[in-house]
Amino acid sequence: MPVRHIVLGLGTFAAIGSYAAAGRRAALLITALWSAGTAYLFMAPTYSFRVSERSDLIALTLYGAFGLVFARIAQKTRMQGADSGTPRKPAAAEADLAGVFAELMSSSQMGDGWRRSGISAHTFHLGDFRCPHADGARVLSDVLSAISGEPDVHHVSLHVARRPAESLLFIDVFRAGMPQPKAITVGQSTGQHSYLAFAAWPQGWKACRFEYPWGSIYRVSLDRNACGQQAPIIAS
Repeated sequence: MPVRHIVLGLGTFAAIGSYAAAGRRAALLITALWSAGTAYLFMAPTYSFRVSERSDLIALTLYGAFGLVFARIAQKTRMQGADSGTPRKPAAAEADLAGVFAELMSSSQMGDGWRRSGISAHTFHLGDFRCPHADGARVLSDVLSAISGEPDVHHVSLHVARRPAESLLFIDVFRAGMPQPKAITVGQSTGQHSYLAFAAWPQGWKACRFEYPWGSIYRVSLDRNACGQQAPIIAS
């Protein structure tokens, strides 16, 4: 076998080794450089990238084709291996806040108490608030328990908003005998507000209560990077 063809054979092992060490792009680069180097140094006319013999052209074509096919097969194998490996925590492990609220209202003493007291509740777009089920249950149970302690609660409305790294939950609490306004603005506030501290909340989660003539608004701010943590919250 001519030396030039032996060199191409060695290039096959070089391509395989470069893929194992550095990935698909490195293997393709090694294949291209090895082909050019072999043609320049070992194939007639030497010291030229022009190849004059038909057998050499066929050998270079086969070597390049092998490199492309091997890189493609290796890429698919790696992707399949990643898919069949240990999966990440599935998205189903998270629950939207609407589902958590429905569970609390249907199966807790607080839900029974609200029904006996005639407190109605509506939710808006809570499905957009994605969080671990445990975190959602912790937030809602703590804040709704605080609301249950308010006098003359007639209606509760929950809605959410999002910021780049923050999830916001607003809970509007209407007193009995007060009509539900069509629009609520911060300008209607009496200026009285208080920060709430809950023992099991991590730092980065905050709750604040604003007093209004018709009731109150609870604003809960959750730093999504703090989800799943157990450190106590530090109230501002």
